[in-house]
Amino acid sequence: MGKGRNFARYVGKRTVFPRILSLPAEIAKSGGRIKDSLKSLGDIDRENRAKTENITYIKSDNGKTAFEDLYKVNNWTEPDLKKQLRNVRIIKWVSLLLAWTFLSCLLGLVIYIPFSFFFFVMFSLSWLCVICFGIQVIKMTLFQVQLQERNLISLKALMNRSDLFKKIFS
Repeated sequence: MGKGRNFARYVGKRTVFPRILSLPAEIAKSGGRIKDSLKSLGDIDRENRAKTENITYIKSDNGKTAFEDLYKVNNWTEPDLKKQLRNVRIIKWVSLLLAWTFLSCLLGLVIYIPFSFFFFVMFSLSWLCVICFGIQVIKMTLFQVQLQERNLISLKALMNRSDLFKKIFS
């Protein structure tokens, strides 16, 4: 019995107690590392803000003159605008395709998957994707209309247009 007890003390002193005693020190070190990481992230954020503070803001009462001022400030050319318009259309159609795909997945989930935790997770994720891609479609439609008409219009003005769906699917 004495040898077993001595062996247990030996194992406890060598493995268990050092881990228990070093736990507060490890927590303190981890806290220090997290604090240093947050400071470095703050420095990066300050650098990014410093970069964006050099942006020139366009002040104009009219959307058309604001677009023309933006055109001049950014030194855009007609081929640049055509390339931007092409890219915006591609992104819009891909987002629209993905939104419809996830809507189809929702229908498949409702029909084929029984109610379970998996169902609710997939159902929620599918709706989240539909909403995100739908917002992306509206955003790209706004950019497309702005580039086509050379007029900086607001989202509210876009949503009040009678040809909104024509612009979305064009």
